[in-house]
Amino acid sequence: MNETANDNFQYISQLMGVLASESRSNRQETDKIELLLKRVAKQSSISYEKLGEEVTSETLDNYEKLSIPTKMDTLINENYDLLYQIEQQRFVNNKISILIQSIMEHFVSIKNFIKEQKFMREQDLDNFIYENFESQAVILNSHIDILREKKDISGKNLSRIIAQLESMFKNIDWSLISKDKHEFKLLLSQIQNLDESFNIKLLSKEDITVAKTYCK
Repeated sequence: MNETANDNFQYISQLMGVLASESRSNRQETDKIELLLKRVAKQSSISYEKLGEEVTSETLDNYEKLSIPTKMDTLINENYDLLYQIEQQRFVNNKISILIQSIMEHFVSIKNFIKEQKFMREQDLDNFIYENFESQAVILNSHIDILREKKDISGKNLSRIIAQLESMFKNIDWSLISKDKHEFKLLLSQIQNLDESFNIKLLSKEDITVAKTYCK
């Protein structure tokens, strides 16, 4: 949740920067208009204060008629709204892409851990875990490749990747894990860190209870 709040703050900060820039630009234009009015007053021998007096209702009515947006003005405003929505979507897509990449880095870290411990475990168990992780890595990598080729990063695709991770851990038989206290605790810590980082549940409470019995 803190990461989401930080992202929102960054986005609002960017908008504030744009608004500040527009405000400065409008102020500069106002100063230019004021300078021009003073020049007109001087050349017309009319005081600047008199030029600033209230205008008649007829003049105001004419001004309001001129202020009614034309079809072109409406189209331009709609285009600006569309550009704003596009930039907002780009911002969201970029954050989703970073999140997916982070998940993959955690996954690769776990996979590399298993490879490094391959010769410290029983051969059958090692092959079992290695093959399960490796096959899931291929599936997840294929999802990432599809997302990058189609440039269609979305919450639905992200949920699918997380579901693949959850399914993978549900199929692990913890009773086959070698009772190597240090190495197994390291693996369990990696999984729990992944759970906490992305607010997902790769292991059920029952799995965690069973797994921890092999750390004693």
